[in-house]
Amino acid sequence: MSAQPPSDHTPPHPVWVRESRFGRWLMGTRLWYRDVLSRALADFAPLLEGYQPEKPTVLDAGCGEGLAFKLLERQFSPSAIVGLDLDKDQINKAIRRAARIKTQTHIILEDVSQASFRDDTFDIIFAHHLLHHTLAQDAMVQKLMRLLKPGGVLLVAGPCRMFTQSWPVRWLFRHPASAQKTAQDYVQLMRQQGFIVDDARCAMRRPWWSRRTLGLAQKLGIPNNPEPTMLLLVAQKPYPQEEDERLAQP
Repeated sequence: MSAQPPSDHTPPHPVWVRESRFGRWLMGTRLWYRDVLSRALADFAPLLEGYQPEKPTVLDAGCGEGLAFKLLERQFSPSAIVGLDLDKDQINKAIRRAARIKTQTHIILEDVSQASFRDDTFDIIFAHHLLHHTLAQDAMVQKLMRLLKPGGVLLVAGPCRMFTQSWPVRWLFRHPASAQKTAQDYVQLMRQQGFIVDDARCAMRRPWWSRRTLGLAQKLGIPNNPEPTMLLLVAQKPYPQEEDERLAQP
């Protein structure tokens, strides 16, 4: 295991909205690990059926304090994990977590959309609760596309507009309001940037804790807004031949 100590560099024009103090605390708890991160990676398993590269290189984009490292190691048996985040306080915690796993792990303080890796570096990119924190989503997705090897996959998991725009979430957490999207908007964003996104590799959900009435309305038989509050999707970078064929289509 190796880790790169964070520098004191702070971007002059931040492209992301830092999570609230409560949000940062929550994302380091056992509750988050068990009911959010672990559940997300377990739910990706059927969406990834037929795709399991041997000893992949994995990027945890927006890794926070590194709570997902152990789960990524267990699920993918990677040759290496890279954790990337723009929050210095979180990166310091990620370095300590990286020391607890066997996989070679590199921790870097850097803006994901400006990551200094060569193109075609990673087999898998895990982007958990990342996109809704950035104002430059197009640039972020473009960068993630370039970082993936042809045929590699981007695993996107996070909340949708129906959840992030609810008053309890806006009160407790921090997100750029203008950047929030519906589940279908995120799917369209991926496809517009050239990713292959099959409907069978998308899961749009409304867990009880993400509903405005915490699921009480449904239990009482009261109609509730059916718009998805959470999204998981597998977006694949096409091979060069597939990309040429896509561009050639009228």
